[in-house]
Amino acid sequence: MLHGDMRNVLSSFFICFCVGIFPFEQAIGETFGIGVLLGEPTGISGNLMLSRRSSIDMAVAYDLSGDENFETHVDYLYRSPNSINLDGLLLGWFFGVGGKFRTHDGNGGSDDFRIGPRVPIGINHEFAEVPVEIFAEFALIMNIIPATDVDFDTGIGARIYF
Repeated sequence: MLHGDMRNVLSSFFICFCVGIFPFEQAIGETFGIGVLLGEPTGISGNLMLSRRSSIDMAVAYDLSGDENFETHVDYLYRSPNSINLDGLLLGWFFGVGGKFRTHDGNGGSDDFRIGPRVPIGINHEFAEVPVEIFAEFALIMNIIPATDVDFDTGIGARIYF
């Protein structure tokens, strides 16, 4: 059974993940993108464009490294679209701040969880012809509950926007 506090945290993350139903200023030609995140962790990625330069990034993912950890995160991102030119290929960069919840299979089989702030940074490419974005990111996490611990996420992914 989930304790009351953990249930509240999971409910908050779920609500943040589902806010894509509200209309905001469009970027990439569309408002909400959903796709896949591959890496550490691997799962479903979503992005809600608030403006051309800001968005809410979220993911629900599973750790495939054998630890059997489930996690979710929600980040506010500042985006700088098409600001890097690599021989005609326009890339954007982003950074942000958010939060992460992760179950953690501790030593001896005792299950617990980790909660803490998350600071992602990455690059992306928005295709002009189709509403698709590809991205790569690195995120530093400072777990503060139940104990202080530093962690990181890495991943690549793609999203289609609606």
